[in-house]
Amino acid sequence: MIITGIADEGSAELKEQALEALERLPDGDALCHGDFHPDNILMSPRGPVIIDWPDATSGHPLADVARSSLLMRVGGLPPGTARRWLVESMRALFHAVYVRRYFGLRPGAREQLAAWQLPVAAARLSEDIPEERERVLALVKEKEEPSTV
Repeated sequence: MIITGIADEGSAELKEQALEALERLPDGDALCHGDFHPDNILMSPRGPVIIDWPDATSGHPLADVARSSLLMRVGGLPPGTARRWLVESMRALFHAVYVRRYFGLRPGAREQLAAWQLPVAAARLSEDIPEERERVLALVKEKEEPSTV
């Protein structure tokens, strides 16, 4: 996970906290999509097919869930998207179903997801997507860990 580019937001401390949080998280060897969201699912006669695998990697599955959750919450829609309110509503519904289903299959993992949110949000911020910057910054600051443990 790459966490760079947040120093320009005036918070070297925030970057440090994200890196420290990442350091405490477990490694993993699961197949992670890295860019899973509703636009990367095609419906076929045999069922859903997940596409767009260039960001796939080996890692902890909760890192992938945290990134997918973040993308569904803050991912910008292309300018001129028709019926924006409908697309945003469907995205929110998909997110709720996705998270519920994942934790239905892995009930003990829900508590562990929160630990992944700060580093994943900081990594997304480093991708420098102007349309998302304010929303991601708000999430990153919300997930900052206290300086004393």
